[in-house]
Amino acid sequence: MSTGETDLRKSAGKLVSAIQKELTDEFGEPYADSNDEVLRLSLELLVDSAVEIKSILKNRTIKQFLGWMLVDTHPSVHKFIYELEELIEE
Repeated sequence: MSTGETDLRKSAGKLVSAIQKELTDEFGEPYADSNDEVLRLSLELLVDSAVEIKSILKNRTIKQFLGWMLVDTHPSVHKFIYELEELIEE
């Protein structure tokens, strides 16, 4: 695994952790099922290459892939999304 691939996976891991942290407080709420889906989707991004992530995203942004609602209501995940998107484009 190259350094770029390692950085990519670390960045995706940081995003997953940030999402988990945000959603932990919301477990048991009426919309928790949609949160579970967001977490499942974020775990799909834990792959080893930008090519794989681009294939998963299918020409969508990470925000579109995870869902606008999560991203818009949890601004603390923004920096992790931007970091991962930058690495994908390198």
